[in-house]
Amino acid sequence: MKKQDIKHPGIVTHSGKELDVMNPAVEDIRLEDIADGLSRERRFSGLTRGRRYNVAHHSLVVESILDMFLLADPETVTAGLFHDATEAYLGDVIAPLKRFLPDYNKIEDIWSTAIGARFGILPSAFHSTPVKMADHMAYSVEVYFLVNRVKLYGFESREALRKVVLPILEICPLARSIETPWAGPESVERFLAAASSRFHLVAHAGGAEIPDTLRIAAAPR
Repeated sequence: MKKQDIKHPGIVTHSGKELDVMNPAVEDIRLEDIADGLSRERRFSGLTRGRRYNVAHHSLVVESILDMFLLADPETVTAGLFHDATEAYLGDVIAPLKRFLPDYNKIEDIWSTAIGARFGILPSAFHSTPVKMADHMAYSVEVYFLVNRVKLYGFESREALRKVVLPILEICPLARSIETPWAGPESVERFLAAASSRFHLVAHAGGAEIPDTLRIAAAPR
């Protein structure tokens, strides 16, 4: 029996685009697919209290922290909004599992490069120090509001975590929305609006041009 060639598996997005998991076409990456995909992915594998908290909501909190707490430049804030965009296509793999999946990290890098190329963001910006800081700050607020046993997530006690979280909530009111997570459709709408606003700010600051996919998907706030 002749051995068949193994083809890279494809995925079909919300908008109907078909992409090769190992070699995604940059021109087929669309903002609405990212917003929709992230709104369906659950942080903490969905193992949280109350309403499920999605990755699109998380991304908006990271954007807010970068903008209001860390006072990052527009390009970095935009990178923060898209720092988990690969998960719209690949899913959200929890950190304890990801360390055992080196090939997943390589595939994630392929998608980061493609998404960065589509939207004019350097792939390294997704992992910059400010973005990592904002991501961890958002994570702290998420643990405070959404999980029962904070020690399992790296914090000594809920009271100690409260001291970390309060300054974030004071400066970034959006972070308090984590306590009552948004449903998927609201997260999509907010993500599209934020992306529109961010790309217009970057363009006005002399950065990357507004992508065609953004002009179609969302209007400025």
